[in-house]
Amino acid sequence: MRRSTSSIPSLVASLVAVLVLGAPVSSVDAQGNARTLTREAVREFDRGNYAEARALFLQAYDAQPSARLLRGAGMASFELREYVVAHRQLREALAETRRALTPRQRRETEELLGRTDTFLGRFRLRIEPADAEVTIDLRAPEPEEDGTLLLAVGDHTITARAEGFVPVDRRFAVRGGELEDLTVVLARDEPPNADALVSPRPEPVVVEPPRETGLDALGIGLVSAGGALVVAAVVDVFWWVDRRQEVSRCEEAEATPGASCLNLGTLRRQSRAAAATTFLVGAAGLAMATVGILRLTWDDENDEVACGLGGCTYRLRF
Repeated sequence: MRRSTSSIPSLVASLVAVLVLGAPVSSVDAQGNARTLTREAVREFDRGNYAEARALFLQAYDAQPSARLLRGAGMASFELREYVVAHRQLREALAETRRALTPRQRRETEELLGRTDTFLGRFRLRIEPADAEVTIDLRAPEPEEDGTLLLAVGDHTITARAEGFVPVDRRFAVRGGELEDLTVVLARDEPPNADALVSPRPEPVVVEPPRETGLDALGIGLVSAGGALVVAAVVDVFWWVDRRQEVSRCEEAEATPGASCLNLGTLRRQSRAAAATTFLVGAAGLAMATVGILRLTWDDENDEVACGLGGCTYRLRF
C-alpha cells in the first residue's frame, strides 16, 4: 500500500500551527510589558522620583515576577524613608527564586536590609483585654511572621478601645534597633455610685497649722545678715572720719598763702561717699536685724484657721 507523499507537508504545517498557535502568547506580551515598565522604573529612580519608580517596579513584578524587581521596589521604599515597607520588600527579594538575585545583588541587598534594621524598632504587643481594638497611627497593626511589630523611627500613637473599659491614647517614640514590649492595659469603666453623688453638707472644721519646731531659719538669717551690715557700717564710720580729717588738712593747706592741695575735690567726694555708704548700710542692717528678731520672738500659737465650703478664714487672737 502506497503512502501519499502529498499528506506530509500538510502534517508538518499542522504541527507548526499547533506549536505556534498553542504557545502562550500572553506570556510573551507580559515579558515585553515587564521590560518596558522596568526601563521606565529605572529612569524614574535615576531622576530621584522614588514613588513613581516603586509603582513601576511593582507593576512590572505583577506582569513578570522577579526578585530583581522586588529589590528595585525595596530600594525605592528605602529612599522614601518607608523603612517598614522597604524591609519587607528587600526580605521578599532575597527569598524570591524567580529571576533570583546575582551574588553581588544579594550582597548589596543584605547590606541595605541591615541599614534598614537600624531605622526600625521591634515590639511585642501586649494588650489587656486581649479583644481590645488597637490601632497604631490610625491603622491596624500588621505583625511580622514572628509576631513582632515593626515600627519606623519617630513618634507614634497607639489607641486601644474595648467595651466597658476606659479608652487609651498614648504617644511613644521609636529610637531604632530596640526590641521591647509595648504594653497597654485598659482600666474598667465603672459607673459612679449613686449614693456617692449625694453627700451631706460638711461642717466647717478648724485646721490647726502645724507647729514649727526649732528655730526659724529665715529669722536667724535676717539677724545674721543685719548684724553683718551693722558691723560694716561701723567700719565705714572710721573710713568716713579718716576722709573728713584729710579734707580738713587739705582745706587748711589751701588757706595757707603759697600752699595748695591738689586732691581736695577727690577727698570731698570720698567723704560724701563714705557718709552715704555708712548711712545706707547701717539702716539696712538695723532693718534686717529688727525683722529677724521679730520673727524669732513672734508667738503664733494663738493663730487660728477656719475652713468650710465658703473658703478659709484666718483669725488672730490676742
